[in-house]
Amino acid sequence: MATVLALAATACSSSSGGEEKATPATSAPGGLESFYNQKPSWRDCGGGFQCAKAQVPLDYRKPSGEKLGLSLIRLPAKDKSSRIGSLFTNPGGPGGSGVEFVRQAATSFGADLRKRFDIVGFDPRGVGASDPVRCNTGPQLDKFLATDSSPDDQQETDAFAAESKGFAQNCKTKASSELPYVGTANAARDIDVLRAALGDQKLTYYGASYGTYLGAFYAEQFPSNVRALALDGAVDPTASSTGLLIEQAKGFETAFRAFAENCVKSSGCPLGTSADAAIAKMTSFLAQTDKRPLANTRDTRKVTEALAVMGIATALYLKEYWPVLRQALTQAIQKSDGTLLLTLADQMVERKPDGSYSNQTDANMAVNCVDKPNPSSLAEYGTGP
Repeated sequence: MATVLALAATACSSSSGGEEKATPATSAPGGLESFYNQKPSWRDCGGGFQCAKAQVPLDYRKPSGEKLGLSLIRLPAKDKSSRIGSLFTNPGGPGGSGVEFVRQAATSFGADLRKRFDIVGFDPRGVGASDPVRCNTGPQLDKFLATDSSPDDQQETDAFAAESKGFAQNCKTKASSELPYVGTANAARDIDVLRAALGDQKLTYYGASYGTYLGAFYAEQFPSNVRALALDGAVDPTASSTGLLIEQAKGFETAFRAFAENCVKSSGCPLGTSADAAIAKMTSFLAQTDKRPLANTRDTRKVTEALAVMGIATALYLKEYWPVLRQALTQAIQKSDGTLLLTLADQMVERKPDGSYSNQTDANMAVNCVDKPNPSSLAEYGTGP
């Protein structure tokens, strides 16, 4: 994910930022008329994109109370005469910036879609530029993310538990008033407000990873307001928090085997000559890194097992990253240089060169904990979903 783009609501600066004629939206729920009937003011924000802000209530049970600002971006439909409406998108996470996703990926959508739909992204409540949840400083996240999350002994278990409790306490201290309201149930209600505010009678939506869960949640709450949903990499909405982690781990294992099978077909693969040998080599490498973290040439951080795993996982999301992963593992295994693995890890958690972070990690934890509270006992993590 890219760094967050700060957005502001201003008046349209050109005719391209005006409102299109749209089919009247469905009626607003009682007490929420002012939110459903709002008309965001779009402004040009570069690259053919338009940006705006919309308001939603912090607590839907108290619509006259505190409000949140949601940041929006859109790439207008190319052919306004045949325009169908808005294609709302969510890239996953939770915690991923929908604004940055559209800015980076909108032009990758098919020509037919771009011709007839505005490609719309938004930062969900608590994320990115939408009144973000902030719990930890950069140094605090550095320490948390470097801590071994697959402890092998009591000392490592205690260290991981202490860091996790510290993370939770930081959120309680700095964001306690926001935390109860950042879950998926409220985010889905926000989408319905945005749908109406943008003039769409029914929702057309694309979601990936966690975005599939958000889309499914919306469909359950507002079934009559759905036009079409495309859910890419569907998350099981019934799975527990630990169950989701286990399924994600299985997915990474499958992806790593695919990478390994590709790597060993070429000379110079640092993992050996077969997929099984590659997996054994990786197991040994990570065990060694757990005992002796790697150095890096970018800063003073040590590349621990946790950071190495994160770097590997980042590159497994896309086949296009496999050459980078091969190079990173070659440097790490043959030269004990973890620089490239750390660079990949930093990309996943949106760590900036100055040591600061976007709020992705804080938001991810906050939303997940609201949606699917984690077990409070360490023993429960060893029993499966």
